[in-house]
Amino acid sequence: PMSRRAIELKFRKATGHSIHDEIQRQRIDRARMLLRQTHWPIQRVAQASGFGDVRQFSRAFRQHVKCSPREFRKGRLGTDVASPPGQTTMPQNP
Repeated sequence: PMSRRAIELKFRKATGHSIHDEIQRQRIDRARMLLRQTHWPIQRVAQASGFGDVRQFSRAFRQHVKCSPREFRKGRLGTDVASPPGQTTMPQNP
């Protein structure tokens, strides 16, 4: 079996970034999709994207997207938000 460190090094060599960075990118991508396609509160988007709390989510989102989740949603409203305000089911992963 390969050690954790060996796997991490192989991943970094293949992708150019760490496993942690990839997980964070996937979470942010999911959050962006939820912000575009739902009217869920930011806290629910954070939880559905795998973040422990809203502050952690907002900080990571701003770092990657260069705006807050609220600003991102505001800039996207009216373009491709398709879910009704009362939506209770999670959208499928793309």
